[in-house]
Amino acid sequence: MDSLSRRDFLKTISFGAASLAMPGCINISRRFVDRASSGRPNIIYILADDMGYGDPCCNNKDSRIPTPNIDRLAA
Repeated sequence: MDSLSRRDFLKTISFGAASLAMPGCINISRRFVDRASSGRPNIIYILADDMGYGDPCCNNKDSRIPTPNIDRLAA
């Protein structure tokens, strides 16, 4: 029997955890949807590598990283 490498093990565990957490996230978001709307939640999920809370200009006026698109979404 072949043993899993550390990387393969972590990929398997993360996929399993994400697949278990996703239905719970969907059910929670449905509770907050306005019944008069189209029934679809207005959620934007942005996944960025190595970006902190204070990096977009909308959160930190002194940020040296230009983020015009994120600033428009925040407005």
